[in-house]
Amino acid sequence: MKATPTSRDKQKGSRASERSRQKLSESSDLAQALLRCAGTGIYIVQDGKFQYANPLFQEITGYSELELLGMHSLDLVYPEDREAVRKKAIESLKGYSSLPYEYRSVRKNGEIIWILEKVTSTEYKGKRAAVGSFMDITERKQLEQKLADMATHDPLTGLPNRLLLNDRLAVGLTQAQRNDTRLAVMMLDLDRFKDVNDILGHGVGDQLLKAAGERLTGLMRKSDTVARMGGDEFVLLLPQIAKIEDATKVAQKILEAFRKPFMFGGHQIYTTASIGIAIYPEDGEDVETLFKNADTAMYWVKEQGRDNYELYWYDGTKTL
Repeated sequence: MKATPTSRDKQKGSRASERSRQKLSESSDLAQALLRCAGTGIYIVQDGKFQYANPLFQEITGYSELELLGMHSLDLVYPEDREAVRKKAIESLKGYSSLPYEYRSVRKNGEIIWILEKVTSTEYKGKRAAVGSFMDITERKQLEQKLADMATHDPLTGLPNRLLLNDRLAVGLTQAQRNDTRLAVMMLDLDRFKDVNDILGHGVGDQLLKAAGERLTGLMRKSDTVARMGGDEFVLLLPQIAKIEDATKVAQKILEAFRKPFMFGGHQIYTTASIGIAIYPEDGEDVETLFKNADTAMYWVKEQGRDNYELYWYDGTKTL
């Protein structure tokens, strides 16, 4: 025989139900408090649109919660990174484990920042959703870039150093071999640079080196490389040239530009340049041979009076 619930039983059930609702409310309040206090930006995206964003996420992106709700999540992603981020989001919604990944985001004010993000899949209001943690790592990325630049660039002029030049020359040689084109390596030395240091001091000499690097860069194509090897020696890399005359025309343009005085610090400094040119494949087919032969041609110019260029050609008649 089935027992009929007494009024006491009903009261107990009512109190238990109330305690359960209270616990759920407390849990929800605690979860919301934790999200507000989290040390990372937290968001929930469902059907591609934001459903929740904690205060730190709002602070990082520059958008208020009201502005974010209903906005498509990819609208915050830098255009070139959107496809990669979209694929990560799809993987997380399918339940695949998601490792943290980096991408660029665009803040409300247009500033581009770097983000470290991890996304996981969850149920939200009865439907599949993505929960993401969102950290601004812009300062770290800037430091990484600075350290990378220090390893591959000359600290005085900011130009590529020998390490980066070697890499670019290796790539250029591969392209020249594949496309059956020429490539030029030009070794350039400032004439009588020692006199500038001795008479005006190393500070002025450093300014001259920086100004010379800027003048050279302004004369070259975007695909070319201007590097500083040390001292007053620069190297110019001209990839994918059609004929040798392309390199000699550049050399003539540089010589003309360097005959004009450099003006800074109340000084008007005159200097000229000596340029040696080695061409792939005629003068060498590897990095070291091209460097050596361009250097040899530059010393021929020095011996002949400076302020000129010389193409390397070895037939046994020229010696250092």
